[in-house]
Amino acid sequence: MDACEWDGRRMKRFRFRLQGVLRLKQQRERQAELRERQARVVLESAASEVAALEEHLAQNAAAVESCVGQSVPPDSWAARYQYVAVIGQALDSAELKARRAAHDVEQAHAARARIATEAEALAQLRQQSWEEHCADARRAEQYHLDEMGLLRWRRARVTEGV
Repeated sequence: MDACEWDGRRMKRFRFRLQGVLRLKQQRERQAELRERQARVVLESAASEVAALEEHLAQNAAAVESCVGQSVPPDSWAARYQYVAVIGQALDSAELKARRAAHDVEQAHAARARIATEAEALAQLRQQSWEEHCADARRAEQYHLDEMGLLRWRRARVTEGV
């Protein structure tokens, strides 16, 4: 997209003054996409941790339910109670981590969308500038062809009149 060609002739090279800014925005967009993917991985990990802890609680509840109506030593009940308390705290912590991770994903997505919009706007401006550049070149080429035709016509009139 640096040069248009007509009949083997080339127009002057296209230069987009904001090309460096466009490259920077595109690089930032790729970095924002990476940050968003990383945030999603953290969210998936946190959600898996929550699910695993909920499974531990369900298994413990099933074990306690199977003991109902049976003689169970008091130490066993105390141990189960402590285990449930530890798992409950871990679950609370994991749920908080999952909420924070979900918030981080939302923020990363919003940042990526904003940066992508900026990069897209510059890319569209570049395309518009390119199209204007080609239109200018076509007009210049047409002017050149018109001048050549006019010059030939004048020469033909001069030679016919002589």
